[in-house]
This record gives sequence, structure tokens and C-alpha cells, in this order.
Amino acid sequence: MSVGWAEPERSAVIPGWLILSPVSHPALRLYAYLALHVGEKSPTHAQIAEDCRLTLGAVKNAFDELEALGALDRKQRDYRLRLNPGEPADEPPAPLPVVQHDTIDKPPAIPKVGGRNLALDALCVECGITDGSPRIKAATAALYGRRGGDGITHLAWKEARRGCEQNGSLTELARVHNDGAAWSRLLARAIQHRAGMIRAKQPWRGTITPQLIRDLWYDINLLPDPAPRHGGLTPEQAAQVR
Repeated sequence: MSVGWAEPERSAVIPGWLILSPVSHPALRLYAYLALHVGEKSPTHAQIAEDCRLTLGAVKNAFDELEALGALDRKQRDYRLRLNPGEPADEPPAPLPVVQHDTIDKPPAIPKVGGRNLALDALCVECGITDGSPRIKAATAALYGRRGGDGITHLAWKEARRGCEQNGSLTELARVHNDGAAWSRLLARAIQHRAGMIRAKQPWRGTITPQLIRDLWYDINLLPDPAPRHGGLTPEQAAQVR
């Protein structure tokens, strides 16, 4: 095959009205094939016939059928797909990102959003570090890593990738990888969540440091919740006393 879209994570969107319409199977297959090529150079009829295992006549008929249904606009070899036949054909939406495993091994860069590093800000707030404090250096080292060691951003990315691999949503991970601002917001929320877990599971700690959040990033999930204290009574016994 001459195209490279066979990755299992890559998919095409077919509108429900088209699926429920009396469209032929070759036309439905053609729409899905074209949706996979959105944003790319228009494939030739011969290429479509080969990849979709159709005859050239079937490809021509499928094009005519989709155009008659309002699912497609054609101008010579150029085409525009429609999600709604009642609306004019707009520019095609951006294609789904193709997952390149070697490019999502490392976390994306953390850009500034509104002039701020949201992940670093979240880490400083959770650890009581103010702007201008010399402790910001420690927060930066914990976030990005040092001496070849992984930082919080690497640990969080590995965790996100592992979860996406398990539930088959690597395409979503690729989207985040292409959107540094989205990753910055997600990482900031993850830092807040981890800090909250440390406080809940280890309430005896007086302070939380950036390095502590980094060191407990994975392990805090495995630690048990602290035993409740009600004067030596269980929660049920304490309720009866009241």
C-alpha cells in the first residue's frame, strides 16, 4: 500500500446520518478512506481502488453517490467532506495526529501560558514557595529533573502514557503532546492532586517539598490511608458515643 495510515490508533469520523442513509457499502468505505486523508494530498482514483479493493468503476460511482447525497463537494480532483449535508462544505478539519511512538517517549515542553509556567506555579504554591524565593531553584530541579534523573514532568508523562496504552487512547496522548499548553494545565492539576494525596496519607509531615512530591509521585498511590483517630475509637464507635 502506498499510504501510511495503518496504525491501529488512527481513525476516521463518519457522520451518523450517512451510516443510516441508503448509501452503498463502497461509498461508505470511500468516505472513511477520504476522512483518513483529510489534510493530505488528494489520492488518485487508482490509489483508492487499490487500497480499498474496489474497481475503478466502483470508485467513480461511489464519488457520484456521495456527491449526490451532499456528503462531498468536488472541484476537479479536490474535494471537501461534509459532516452535515445541510451546511456548506467548509475547510476540512485537522486530521487526527498519527501516533509516532518514538516522538511521544519524552514529555512535551512546558510553554508559558499567560506568561506563567503553570506547572511550576502549582508546585511552588503546594510547597509554600513565593516568587523570588531561592527555593524556586529546587522546585525547577524537581519539575524538570537533574543529573540525568527524571523530574516530575517525566514521571507524570510516563504515567499518562502507560494509562493510554492500557485503554487504547494513544491518539489522545498524541494530541496532548502537540499541545504544550494543555499538557501544562494537566500537569499542574496532577501536581495539586499528588500534593493533596501526600497531605491526606501522611498528615504528620510538617511541610511538603518539591523533591518530596517528585520522590513520592508513584509511591503515594501505593501507601495506605492513615488509620482514623477518634480518641482510640473506630469511626463507627465514635458515632455511637456521640
